[in-house]
Amino acid sequence: MVYKEKDGNILSEQKQILERWQQYFKELLNPEGERIISIETYEDAINNLQLEEPTYEETNEIITNMKSNKAAGPDEILPEFIKNGGLTLKQ
Repeated sequence: MVYKEKDGNILSEQKQILERWQQYFKELLNPEGERIISIETYEDAINNLQLEEPTYEETNEIITNMKSNKAAGPDEILPEFIKNGGLTLKQ
């Protein structure tokens, strides 16, 4: 495999190649420019968001389509508990 600098010069030494990869990832993960968005932009969008309560049919469909024999999530509730929770759980 051939490794090149930004200007096209071929790199031959291992140290140069590693330094080029380091430079590449620094530029990739730390872009310069005006891509910074303030948290207020997100807060305004969240505060203005209007959500509707899910209907019984939507809730029932989601519960019915849950896969069984899966690990519990962060809430430590198994899908089987939810599926077999009955009408009280679904409302």
